[in-house]
Amino acid sequence: MTARMNPMPVLRAHTCTLVNGTNADWWARGIIWGTPVAIGTVAYFTAWRFTAPSAVLSGVALLMGGLLSTAGVLSTLRLKLTDRDESHRDAEDAKRNLDEAVPHVLTAALACLASATLIIVAMNFPLALGDPTINRGFSCVIAAALTFVAALFVATIIRLYAAYVQVNRVPRELNGFVRHSSL
Repeated sequence: MTARMNPMPVLRAHTCTLVNGTNADWWARGIIWGTPVAIGTVAYFTAWRFTAPSAVLSGVALLMGGLLSTAGVLSTLRLKLTDRDESHRDAEDAKRNLDEAVPHVLTAALACLASATLIIVAMNFPLALGDPTINRGFSCVIAAALTFVAALFVATIIRLYAAYVQVNRVPRELNGFVRHSSL
């Protein structure tokens, strides 16, 4: 019964996607996990403060809804690729890219939920009566969480573009993964 409320399968899937073949991709993990820690640390030591938390909360809530919609669309696209009965390598690679993108999208949605919760809690501990500014501690954690969402967003965009290129057999001269200067 508690398995329905356990986010660990999504987080484990996110971790499992950060591999090169069978080895851990430490560069990707360092960027996706290390950048938010670095930004949070910088935010703390430079005393960043969110002065309009309600606007940030609105943006995070909209982003969370968009991410959940994206996960549904990706699931449908994956099903269509499976139903196409394509046995060529490109379709399998595209499915793998979608399989990697979905855990990133869902992990980003969970990070948005955590950010929204932190913002709501932080709004109840103002610096001064009538001042909506969030204190330094909450601000650095929120900045780190939102940086994590941004890093996952970038990783997802790249995986989705790779799936698009593979499924649609984009010509070499228009394929962003091919290095040459034809355009």
